[in-house]
Formats: sequence, structure tokens, C-alpha cells
Amino acid sequence: MVLCMLTDKVSAATEAPMVESSLSNIDCSNQVFLQTLMVTLRGEGDRRVRVLMDPGSQRSYVTRDTVRCMKYTPLVEEDLIQWPFGGETTRPWHHFCYRIRLRSLDYKYACNFEVPDEEDICSRVPALPSGPWMTEQRSKGIGVYLEEEKPIEVPIGADIYGKLLSRQREILQCGLVAIETYHGWIVTGKMRGR
Repeated sequence: MVLCMLTDKVSAATEAPMVESSLSNIDCSNQVFLQTLMVTLRGEGDRRVRVLMDPGSQRSYVTRDTVRCMKYTPLVEEDLIQWPFGGETTRPWHHFCYRIRLRSLDYKYACNFEVPDEEDICSRVPALPSGPWMTEQRSKGIGVYLEEEKPIEVPIGADIYGKLLSRQREILQCGLVAIETYHGWIVTGKMRGR
């Protein structure tokens, strides 16, 4: 098994492809909101990117377009077989692994970790619109940045997800749940009456 480890040069994967699963099943309704937030991606300059916190996926990824834009250098190569929702596996796909650097928008937390690249991450994921729940969030001290409805560039899977959670959680009157991460608050769940 080849792991993404820091090396001086790109090394080729020589063993059998890794198999991983993803339980993501994107429903683009405007009633259920996924765990997304905006962060700053550090590299050749800084860039605000949209992150999907996805504990149903075994691994975190970064889009190839993002890698090119940030001018990241590959650490290793590996072949991955993915096992998406529905149970069928993909053929082995060749990926490069990169060390990416994320920082919270309030500059209070930063981290870095290794991820493979992926051409396409997912289709449209609705951002939480502004509404009366924003007043409730502010009254509870929940700082939420309004997200830009842009593509997901970094899905964070179970390999990193748990390390980014704090102990704070609030259930909002509208049915949504606010969860604090070290990169900021995420608001997720199904909204009542929408």
C-alpha cells in the first residue's frame, strides 16, 4: 500500500491499487444542507475555496484545477480504486498526492495534510442562504461566513474530518445543526418547513 508521505521527489506506485469507499450521495435539494464552509488555501498566493466536510468518504481530495492554480508540487503517485455510493468499484485511476495548507478565514487555525488529486469532485452543492436562522446563530455566538455558491475544491473525508471538529454543537430552531470546526462553523441538516 502506498501512502502519501513527504518525499524529495515524485515516486511511482509499485504495489496494487488502494481501494477506498465514499458514501456521498449528493441531493441538490434546497432543504438538506451539507457540511460546507469557506477556508483560505495557502500556496502560490492565497485563495478562498469551498470545502465539503464529508465523513462518509474515507479520504480527502483536492481538484486538479486547484492544484494547478496553487502551483503545488506532487509528493508521490498512486493508483486508487474508488467504491462510490451504490457499491460498484471504479477501475484504477492514477493520482498524484499533494500537501495542501488550509487556514480559517479568521486566521485563528491552520493545518496541512496530504491528499490525492481528482479531476471532478461533485456536482452543485447548495450553500446555506441567508435567512432568519442567521439571527439565531449570531445570538448564540455562532460565527458563520456566508458562502459563495461555488464548486467544492477540497472535500475533507474521514481521514482528516474528526481532527478538525471542536466540541461545540448547537441545534437551531429551524432544524439545522451548527457544528464548530477549527476552520469555522458548519451548518448542516434538514431545514423544517422548506
